[in-house]
Amino acid sequence: MHKTKLEPRNQDTKNFARRVRALRDVLGLTQKEMGHRLGRTGEYAQNLIFRLEAGAFRQIDCQILTRLARLALEHNVSVQWLILGSGPVYNQPGEQ
Repeated sequence: MHKTKLEPRNQDTKNFARRVRALRDVLGLTQKEMGHRLGRTGEYAQNLIFRLEAGAFRQIDCQILTRLARLALEHNVSVQWLILGSGPVYNQPGEQ
């Protein structure tokens, strides 16, 4: 079977992938641990994060985005920064 190299679809996807990796690094989680935090189990947990960090996705379902946003907020990381790449990385005290 021929393996295809996983490549980000465009620059926005590549930048989002970097921010997902940065969030995981801030949290000190492995890919598998972060996948579990996003509701995946078994081999799907690590595979989800691997694909997100590689930018190898066409779309992300709403449930995963919601869980990513909650995970970010739990650690004072700006959802605006995580999803859109704009604004400061961390929320100011009292912001959501």
